[in-house]
Amino acid sequence: MAITGATDLGDGLLAVTVDHDPLTTATDAPLGSLIINTTSGQWFRKLDSGSSTNVAAIPTGTNVEAVAQPETTVGANGTRVAQTSYEGGSYRLNLPLVVNRLILVLTAVTAPVTLQVLIFQAPNGIGGTTANRIGTFDFSPGAAGQFVLTPTEGTIRIEAGVFYVLMGRTSAGGSGTFRVYTVTNNEGLTATVDTGTHPTNYTTAIATSAGAPPATFNPLQTPGGSASASTVNISPIIRFKKV
Repeated sequence: MAITGATDLGDGLLAVTVDHDPLTTATDAPLGSLIINTTSGQWFRKLDSGSSTNVAAIPTGTNVEAVAQPETTVGANGTRVAQTSYEGGSYRLNLPLVVNRLILVLTAVTAPVTLQVLIFQAPNGIGGTTANRIGTFDFSPGAAGQFVLTPTEGTIRIEAGVFYVLMGRTSAGGSGTFRVYTVTNNEGLTATVDTGTHPTNYTTAIATSAGAPPATFNPLQTPGGSASASTVNISPIIRFKKV
């Protein structure tokens, strides 16, 4: 059992092929490198440098699903009417994910209306710093129900770590009510968050825009960033999928 091939990806990273299971047999590769088991076809990401089994499996193929885990402490499900200023919550993933669908639920709709959901993430999934828009979902529901949305970008990659959701209504009229998590009032998470920390459930003063959604989002608490901690139920219940 050994490395059967290696390609230099630059910046000290490798893409290596192996004939063993990296979860049980050590593989010598730099932190962040890609490991491909040619026997099973499974891909892995190296989580440290040197020879070890410290790797994370990368979901590939179709029918891959993941439920985003909100960072805020939550209770039972609630609802939130889409606003004309962006708002949302922060989430985390334990593994990187490549997806082309977002699934959510609307509990009430007054048509015609256009709604938007945006996904932001900083490089390597680092939290508390300006994040880039990686997913854009615009839709015009005619009635309440479950919606399976395709991003404008086609397929997006969400790294393991923290990412941020902004949602809102971009049309002049109509309304849509998202199924969201009921948020617990916790100091330092949804209330009394200092300017150097990102709140986990937030409103913003950023006006929604169908034609020009923001390219970046500063998740820090205002006035240092764009987020204002909120104890109102805002974090939407979302599910990702690759089809």
